[in-house]
Amino acid sequence: MLNKIKIISIISMIIFLSFGALFGEGLLENDIVSINTSVGYVSKYVPRGFIGDKNSVIQTDFSVSLYNFTAEVFATQALHKDDNGDVVGNEVDYILQYDRTFFENLNLSLGYAIYAYPSKETDSPDYSEIYFKASYNFLITPSLFFGDDPHNGWKYFEFGLSYSQSIVEKLGLDLGATYGNNSGIKGSEGSYINLGLTINAKLTDNLTISPNVHLLSGRTKDLKKDKDNEVYGGVSLGYSI
Repeated sequence: MLNKIKIISIISMIIFLSFGALFGEGLLENDIVSINTSVGYVSKYVPRGFIGDKNSVIQTDFSVSLYNFTAEVFATQALHKDDNGDVVGNEVDYILQYDRTFFENLNLSLGYAIYAYPSKETDSPDYSEIYFKASYNFLITPSLFFGDDPHNGWKYFEFGLSYSQSIVEKLGLDLGATYGNNSGIKGSEGSYINLGLTINAKLTDNLTISPNVHLLSGRTKDLKKDKDNEVYGGVSLGYSI
Protein backbone atom coordinates (compact mmCIF):
# COMPACT_ATOMS: atom_id res chain seq x y z
CA MET A 1 0.00 0.00 0.00
CA LEU A 2 2.80 2.40 0.88
CA ASN A 3 4.53 1.73 -2.45
CA LYS A 4 1.31 2.53 -4.31
CA ILE A 5 1.02 5.81 -2.41
CA LYS A 6 4.59 6.69 -3.43
CA ILE A 7 3.84 5.96 -7.09
CA ILE A 8 0.63 7.99 -7.01
CA SER A 9 2.52 10.88 -5.39
CA ILE A 10 5.17 10.89 -8.12
CA ILE A 11 2.58 10.68 -10.92
CA SER A 12 0.70 13.57 -9.30
CA MET A 13 3.91 15.60 -9.25
CA ILE A 14 4.45 14.90 -12.96
CA ILE A 15 0.89 16.01 -13.77
CA PHE A 16 1.35 19.14 -11.68
CA LEU A 17 4.60 20.04 -13.41
CA SER A 18 3.07 19.30 -16.82
CA PHE A 19 0.19 21.69 -16.20
CA GLY A 20 2.71 24.28 -15.02
CA ALA A 21 4.59 23.83 -18.28
CA LEU A 22 1.49 24.08 -20.44
CA PHE A 23 -0.38 26.87 -18.69
CA GLY A 24 2.19 28.88 -16.77
CA GLU A 25 2.66 32.27 -18.36
CA GLY A 26 5.96 32.46 -20.17
CA LEU A 27 7.47 29.43 -18.42
CA LEU A 28 8.36 27.54 -21.58
CA GLU A 29 9.41 30.70 -23.40
CA ASN A 30 11.76 31.66 -20.55
CA ASP A 31 13.22 28.15 -20.19
CA ILE A 32 11.85 27.83 -16.65
CA VAL A 33 10.05 24.63 -17.64
CA SER A 34 11.32 21.94 -20.01
CA ILE A 35 9.60 18.80 -21.27
CA ASN A 36 11.47 15.84 -22.73
CA THR A 37 10.07 12.64 -24.15
CA SER A 38 11.57 9.79 -26.15
CA VAL A 39 10.82 6.37 -27.57
CA GLY A 40 13.47 3.89 -28.61
CA TYR A 41 14.32 0.36 -29.66
CA VAL A 42 17.14 -1.56 -27.92
CA SER A 43 18.43 -4.98 -28.94
CA LYS A 44 19.05 -5.90 -25.26
CA TYR A 45 18.01 -4.23 -22.03
CA VAL A 46 21.20 -3.88 -19.95
CA PRO A 47 20.69 -1.86 -16.75
CA ARG A 48 23.75 -1.38 -14.57
CA GLY A 49 25.83 -4.14 -16.08
CA PHE A 50 23.42 -7.05 -15.84
CA ILE A 51 21.23 -8.40 -18.61
CA GLY A 52 17.70 -7.30 -17.76
CA ASP A 53 16.37 -8.72 -21.02
CA LYS A 54 18.37 -10.63 -23.65
CA ASN A 55 15.75 -9.87 -26.29
CA SER A 56 14.80 -6.58 -27.89
CA VAL A 57 12.65 -4.07 -26.00
CA ILE A 58 10.89 -0.77 -26.60
CA GLN A 59 11.77 2.01 -24.14
CA THR A 60 9.84 5.22 -23.49
CA ASP A 61 10.71 8.16 -21.28
CA PHE A 62 8.83 11.30 -20.23
CA SER A 63 10.12 14.02 -17.92
CA VAL A 64 9.06 17.50 -16.83
CA SER A 65 11.46 19.96 -15.19
CA LEU A 66 10.34 23.04 -13.29
CA TYR A 67 12.96 25.25 -11.73
CA ASN A 68 15.32 22.73 -10.03
CA PHE A 69 12.90 19.81 -9.84
CA THR A 70 12.40 17.00 -12.36
CA ALA A 71 9.72 14.31 -12.40
CA GLU A 72 10.25 11.40 -14.77
CA VAL A 73 8.65 8.12 -15.84
CA PHE A 74 10.76 5.56 -17.71
CA ALA A 75 9.29 2.33 -19.10
CA THR A 76 10.62 -0.78 -20.82
CA GLN A 77 8.22 -2.98 -22.82
CA ALA A 78 9.40 -6.47 -23.77
CA LEU A 79 8.77 -7.59 -27.35
CA HIS A 80 8.77 -11.33 -26.64
CA LYS A 81 6.87 -13.89 -24.59
CA ASP A 82 8.02 -16.82 -22.48
CA ASP A 83 7.14 -20.48 -23.08
CA ASN A 84 3.77 -19.93 -21.38
CA GLY A 85 2.86 -17.08 -23.70
CA ASP A 86 3.28 -14.43 -21.00
CA VAL A 87 5.06 -11.14 -21.54
CA VAL A 88 8.07 -10.87 -19.20
CA GLY A 89 10.72 -8.25 -18.54
CA ASN A 90 8.50 -5.17 -18.36
CA GLU A 91 9.64 -2.35 -16.06
CA VAL A 92 8.35 1.08 -15.05
CA ASP A 93 10.54 3.55 -13.13
CA TYR A 94 9.21 6.60 -11.28
CA ILE A 95 11.81 9.26 -10.47
CA LEU A 96 11.90 12.55 -8.60
CA GLN A 97 15.12 14.60 -8.71
CA TYR A 98 16.42 17.92 -7.41
CA ASP A 99 19.31 19.60 -9.28
CA ARG A 100 21.69 22.42 -8.40
CA THR A 101 24.65 23.91 -10.26
CA PHE A 102 27.61 25.47 -8.45
CA PHE A 103 30.53 27.46 -9.85
CA GLU A 104 28.84 27.29 -13.31
CA ASN A 105 30.17 23.78 -14.08
CA LEU A 106 29.59 21.60 -11.01
CA ASN A 107 26.22 19.79 -11.22
CA LEU A 108 24.79 18.03 -8.16
CA SER A 109 21.56 15.99 -8.02
CA LEU A 110 19.63 14.23 -5.28
CA GLY A 111 16.83 11.88 -6.21
CA TYR A 112 14.42 9.13 -5.28
CA ALA A 113 13.45 6.31 -7.67
CA ILE A 114 10.95 3.45 -7.59
CA TYR A 115 11.52 0.45 -9.88
CA ALA A 116 8.30 -1.47 -10.60
CA TYR A 117 7.87 -4.72 -12.56
CA PRO A 118 4.26 -5.01 -13.77
CA SER A 119 4.82 -8.34 -15.54
CA LYS A 120 5.49 -10.08 -12.21
CA GLU A 121 2.75 -11.63 -10.07
CA THR A 122 2.58 -8.61 -7.75
CA ASP A 123 2.10 -5.01 -8.81
CA SER A 124 4.28 -3.76 -5.95
CA PRO A 125 7.68 -2.28 -6.82
CA ASP A 126 10.62 -4.57 -6.13
CA TYR A 127 13.11 -1.81 -5.38
CA SER A 128 13.31 1.83 -4.39
CA GLU A 129 16.43 3.95 -4.22
CA ILE A 130 17.81 7.18 -2.86
CA TYR A 131 20.62 8.41 -5.08
CA PHE A 132 23.20 11.16 -5.48
CA LYS A 133 24.81 12.33 -8.74
CA ALA A 134 27.64 14.73 -9.48
CA SER A 135 29.29 15.88 -12.70
CA TYR A 136 31.68 18.60 -13.81
CA ASN A 137 31.34 20.19 -17.24
CA PHE A 138 34.69 20.01 -19.00
CA LEU A 139 36.14 18.92 -22.33
CA ILE A 140 35.81 15.37 -21.00
CA THR A 141 33.06 15.35 -18.37
CA PRO A 142 33.57 13.16 -15.27
CA SER A 143 30.51 11.98 -13.32
CA LEU A 144 29.74 10.05 -10.14
CA PHE A 145 26.59 8.22 -9.08
CA PHE A 146 25.75 6.44 -5.84
CA GLY A 147 22.42 4.75 -5.15
CA ASP A 148 21.23 2.96 -2.02
CA ASP A 149 18.12 0.85 -1.43
CA PRO A 150 17.93 0.65 2.37
CA HIS A 151 15.08 -1.89 2.31
CA ASN A 152 16.72 -4.51 0.06
CA GLY A 153 20.40 -3.74 0.64
CA TRP A 154 21.14 -2.89 -3.00
CA LYS A 155 24.02 -0.45 -3.40
CA TYR A 156 25.27 0.83 -6.72
CA PHE A 157 28.30 2.98 -7.55
CA GLU A 158 29.18 4.41 -10.96
CA PHE A 159 31.99 6.52 -12.37
CA GLY A 160 31.74 7.82 -15.91
CA LEU A 161 33.57 9.86 -18.52
CA SER A 162 31.80 11.43 -21.48
CA TYR A 163 32.79 13.51 -24.48
CA SER A 164 30.53 15.32 -26.95
CA GLN A 165 31.58 16.78 -30.27
CA SER A 166 29.69 18.50 -33.06
CA ILE A 167 30.53 16.89 -36.42
CA VAL A 168 28.59 19.16 -38.76
CA GLU A 169 25.56 21.38 -38.28
CA LYS A 170 22.75 19.38 -36.60
CA LEU A 171 24.92 16.26 -36.28
CA GLY A 172 26.84 15.38 -33.13
CA LEU A 173 28.83 12.55 -31.59
CA ASP A 174 28.70 11.34 -27.96
CA LEU A 175 31.33 8.99 -26.52
CA GLY A 176 31.02 7.49 -23.06
CA ALA A 177 32.83 5.10 -20.74
CA THR A 178 31.27 3.88 -17.49
CA TYR A 179 32.56 1.77 -14.63
CA GLY A 180 29.86 0.42 -12.33
CA ASN A 181 29.67 -1.79 -9.27
CA ASN A 182 26.62 -3.59 -7.87
CA SER A 183 26.43 -5.09 -4.40
CA GLY A 184 23.72 -6.57 -2.22
CA ILE A 185 21.49 -7.99 -4.99
CA LYS A 186 21.75 -11.75 -5.52
CA GLY A 187 22.51 -12.55 -9.14
CA SER A 188 23.77 -9.08 -10.06
CA GLU A 189 26.82 -8.56 -7.85
CA GLY A 190 30.05 -7.47 -9.46
CA SER A 191 31.64 -4.78 -11.60
CA TYR A 192 31.45 -3.91 -15.28
CA ILE A 193 32.66 -1.45 -17.90
CA ASN A 194 30.35 -0.09 -20.59
CA LEU A 195 31.65 1.77 -23.66
CA GLY A 196 29.12 3.66 -25.75
CA LEU A 197 28.91 5.60 -29.01
CA THR A 198 25.87 7.69 -29.98
CA ILE A 199 25.18 9.76 -33.07
CA ASN A 200 22.68 12.60 -32.55
CA ALA A 201 21.00 13.95 -35.67
CA LYS A 202 18.60 16.89 -35.26
CA LEU A 203 15.63 16.44 -37.59
CA THR A 204 14.08 19.71 -36.38
CA ASP A 205 14.85 22.17 -33.60
CA ASN A 206 12.97 19.91 -31.17
CA LEU A 207 13.22 16.43 -32.69
CA THR A 208 16.41 14.30 -32.54
CA ILE A 209 17.14 10.75 -33.71
CA SER A 210 20.00 8.93 -31.94
CA PRO A 211 21.37 5.56 -33.08
CA ASN A 212 23.79 4.02 -30.58
CA VAL A 213 26.01 1.00 -29.95
CA HIS A 214 27.53 -0.33 -26.71
CA LEU A 215 30.19 -2.78 -25.62
CA LEU A 216 29.67 -4.26 -22.15
CA SER A 217 32.48 -6.06 -20.38
CA GLY A 218 32.55 -7.19 -16.77
CA ARG A 219 32.18 -9.73 -14.05
CA THR A 220 28.54 -9.53 -13.02
CA LYS A 221 26.87 -12.91 -12.65
CA ASP A 222 24.97 -12.48 -15.92
CA LEU A 223 28.18 -11.98 -17.88
CA LYS A 224 29.93 -14.87 -16.16
CA LYS A 225 27.03 -17.15 -17.00
CA ASP A 226 27.27 -16.54 -20.74
CA LYS A 227 30.40 -14.68 -21.79
CA ASP A 228 32.52 -11.80 -20.65
CA ASN A 229 31.39 -9.33 -23.33
CA GLU A 230 28.08 -8.22 -24.78
CA VAL A 231 27.44 -5.94 -27.76
CA TYR A 232 24.07 -4.27 -28.07
CA GLY A 233 22.57 -1.17 -29.58
CA GLY A 234 19.47 0.61 -30.73
CA VAL A 235 17.94 3.86 -31.85
CA SER A 236 15.80 6.46 -30.09
CA LEU A 237 13.67 9.38 -31.16
CA GLY A 238 13.53 12.29 -28.72
CA TYR A 239 11.41 15.42 -28.55
CA SER A 240 12.10 18.35 -26.22
CA ILE A 241 10.57 21.75 -25.58
